[in-house]
Amino acid sequence: MLDFYPTREIHFAAWNGTQNCPATHALFPSVSSIKTTRRSTLAEPYHRDLHTRVEAVLGVLRAKGHEQLLATNKTSQLEKLESKAYYWEVLAKKQEGEIIALRERMYETEVKLRAAMLAIENNSAEHQRVVTSLNSKVANLTNLLSKVAPLK
Repeated sequence: MLDFYPTREIHFAAWNGTQNCPATHALFPSVSSIKTTRRSTLAEPYHRDLHTRVEAVLGVLRAKGHEQLLATNKTSQLEKLESKAYYWEVLAKKQEGEIIALRERMYETEVKLRAAMLAIENNSAEHQRVVTSLNSKVANLTNLLSKVAPLK
């Protein structure tokens, strides 16, 4: 349970320290000397800066009170942990799907690579066969030329 703190201007104006618990009075003795004010005092134009500061402090107090209530509320902590667990489960499933897709893509790429390597080997063998055949023809033609050339 939280100790009293003003959340709006009307509460701030009526706050005189009696609303706070004894532990707060022991921790902050000056709380006992707080005097109530009129809301119209803060509304005066010459207190515009003070009014702005009070509104800012009240906003911070509301946020801090909400945070403290959430921290003490075991149900909200459990919901937060369950939410985090759900997030991690969803993330893990998403990443698992991405891994599967990447493995499939890797397999397809490996198949294409093997086909390209086989084509290179086949092309190299065909190239070697053609070069050998052409060298043989060149040798035959050179041999034939050497037989024909002396006849002249």
